[in-house]
Amino acid sequence: MNILFIHQFFTTEDEPGEVRHIAMFKYMLEKGYNFTIIGGALDYMSGKLYPDFKGFLQEKELIPGKIKLIRTYVTPTYRKGFIGKMLTYISFLISSVIASLRTGKFDMLLTTSPSLLTALAGYIVSKIKGIPFILEIRDLWPKVAMEMGMVKNKFIIWIAEELELFLYRKAVRIIVITEGYADYIKSRGISPSKINIVYNGVDECMLDYKPSDEIPEDLKVAEGKFTVMYAGAIGKFNYLEDLLKAVELIEEQEKFAFVFIGDGGERKNLINYAKEKNLNNIFFLGAKQRSEIPEYLSKADLTVAIYPPIPTGKLLLQNKVLDFLSLGKAVILAAEEGGDTVRIILSAACGIRVNKSPEAIAEKLVWASKNKELCEEMGKKGREYARVHLNRKKLACEMINIFEAERI
Repeated sequence: MNILFIHQFFTTEDEPGEVRHIAMFKYMLEKGYNFTIIGGALDYMSGKLYPDFKGFLQEKELIPGKIKLIRTYVTPTYRKGFIGKMLTYISFLISSVIASLRTGKFDMLLTTSPSLLTALAGYIVSKIKGIPFILEIRDLWPKVAMEMGMVKNKFIIWIAEELELFLYRKAVRIIVITEGYADYIKSRGISPSKINIVYNGVDECMLDYKPSDEIPEDLKVAEGKFTVMYAGAIGKFNYLEDLLKAVELIEEQEKFAFVFIGDGGERKNLINYAKEKNLNNIFFLGAKQRSEIPEYLSKADLTVAIYPPIPTGKLLLQNKVLDFLSLGKAVILAAEEGGDTVRIILSAACGIRVNKSPEAIAEKLVWASKNKELCEEMGKKGREYARVHLNRKKLACEMINIFEAERI
């Protein structure tokens, strides 16, 4: 089966970012699937176009004859406020539709949101090519933007909500990554029969990863200290300033090292904040290639994730948390009660949920530093849970079942 996949922020395994799709697609090749991917040329972590991108379209065979990637031009304005983001989204809507006209025949189209305009591009292309339109929802836009105060204009909100509902209705299937997302879409009047849950998963190579005895050169600053690590996007949505505020409250800071791996719009602000507060045990190592992440995380004593303090925040299931689990690292999760991530953390006994406040986070950081063996035990439980319940090969089979059910 030939699938056309449209994803504005698609990343390969050699690039920083999530690899849900490329990893899952590789498993699906075994069942006779082929993929053409249309993705934007913007690295969303840095906010810049990929250095090797030239012109308007650029094609690359990721796996010859099996997986082709077509990068398309988008405006490099993603970091320039709401209007800049909208220009980036609109430019990809246009460029992805144009790119699709240069492709051949397909059996099905899959697109993923965010953003809604990427989903709209998918619908338009599916109509042009006369193939079923499958919509994947990985973030609840525009609801998240509304709850965070990013969009306040009532007319824009009305248009976005109408577009959201239109796309839900036009999709033959809707794939979501959490039960909470499924419940929300049902509340919008969409039939449960067209909604499928395919969780974010982990790869066997992560579950079986064996770290080296060597410490990466830029990580030697943390040697001999209780190392708390965050690896992922560094944006407003990640609320990492709360972690820095928690560090301020710790009395024996010299015993800790806080390591941030990743890039994003808030990275410079956090670096400046750490300097202003003389937080000398905080280290920003920048973005790393996906293949490097396991080695860095393997050196952590504890990992941290902070979810947005909004109603939809608890519905998330972030890839970074699954990476932490798959590498056997205990997690401190600052999030509201409820939701799939909290359920996993508690049922697997692989971490600690705390309220999203610097005081609560600081208290558990200190506790963890004094209970290192318990943290190691929690990490082992998390890895076993991921092996049993979140194996990406198993989840790829669920994706195949969805496609087969809609085969023309």
